[in-house]
Amino acid sequence: MNLQSYKEQILIDRKAKDDSFKTPETPIIEEDRTGFTNLNYFNVDMKFRLELELQEFTEKEQEIIKDSKGNDRYFIKWGKFEFAIDNVQNALIAYKSSAEDTRLFIPFKDSTTAEETYGAGRYIDLMENNDKVGQKWILDFNLAYNPWCAYNYNYSCPLVPVENMLNVRILAGETKMKKFLLLITVLSTLLLTSCMSMMLQSTIKNTPISNKIMLHDNIRVGDYAIYKSKIETEDEQSKAMIGETTVTVKVTNITRNRVTISQTMHTTGVAAIFANTMEFELISDKEGNIISGIFYQGPEKIALKIAKPGDAVYNTFGKLNKTDHKKWEIPRKVTVPAGTFTVDAMYYSDKDTQPGTHSIYLGTKKVKFYNVATMVVEEKSDGTKIRTVMELVEQGSK
Repeated sequence: MNLQSYKEQILIDRKAKDDSFKTPETPIIEEDRTGFTNLNYFNVDMKFRLELELQEFTEKEQEIIKDSKGNDRYFIKWGKFEFAIDNVQNALIAYKSSAEDTRLFIPFKDSTTAEETYGAGRYIDLMENNDKVGQKWILDFNLAYNPWCAYNYNYSCPLVPVENMLNVRILAGETKMKKFLLLITVLSTLLLTSCMSMMLQSTIKNTPISNKIMLHDNIRVGDYAIYKSKIETEDEQSKAMIGETTVTVKVTNITRNRVTISQTMHTTGVAAIFANTMEFELISDKEGNIISGIFYQGPEKIALKIAKPGDAVYNTFGKLNKTDHKKWEIPRKVTVPAGTFTVDAMYYSDKDTQPGTHSIYLGTKKVKFYNVATMVVEEKSDGTKIRTVMELVEQGSK
């Protein structure tokens, strides 16, 4: 293959797509059309062009895939591609809409999702007549594209199944679409950045944080725990708003009566409007009562406001009893990625964060930081419940 001609053809195809998005038939929502010039892409990289055999399934099962509006979409699981990128083994399921379909549909997410690339994932289409070399298919991530719901919330698009979430950064294909406004200047960009920074600072300064952190027995410098979010709802819009969050907690210093704890939160949810990653430092006594805290925003340090009695996030400690287990639908044994634990205690909010929202922190002395899972139950006006659970996925000492 001639590398130069290959890259040139992809650039020609991208230019044609950009031009089509400037026509009246564009999928871009009306308020974003003014000033639109082009979509955004990673540079073309041959590393992400793979020639692979499709492991076609003998029994082709039908699978229901939800779309971005919660509707059922019906696909056939046709086969599987296995491959390695950067020495990381991965696999993708290829789907067809019907047995007669000549197109393979491959939705996927990767480690760039919600940061450099669209939060709901990207797609690749492979055609029988165009995308094969002999018996091998050409899986080319340089051709990965965003679904139309990335440009316009009026469209509905199939979501990415869990088995098509890749543990590697695919730095190829289409990236996030930028919002375009007429006569954007360097000055207005700086102003917007400044406003967002001020909004974040104001929010952090004026929003109390919990007065408690769960500390385990025999704490030592280097003890750490990692928690990840798990959202129990069929409401895809709520999932997108809440996003995926990872929190890492670590003991960095211990004195006679003080404990210093670093806390890093990485999120893809609505908080990512302000920052994908946020870093905090908390100082508590050895009972876990937080005395002070700092939020780091670049070189700046912002003092945190600690919750007081009556604040929404003021937490008190209690033992779990039969009434609690029944009321909050908590099993005696809670299974999380880090193991199965019998929970015997909890912190709970003295006051709901907002009407219909309840926060519970499930604990046991058998884990670092005492916390097995944090459960937030939101009761919506239509009667549905959204359970967001921060689960313990890893713990240890470093």
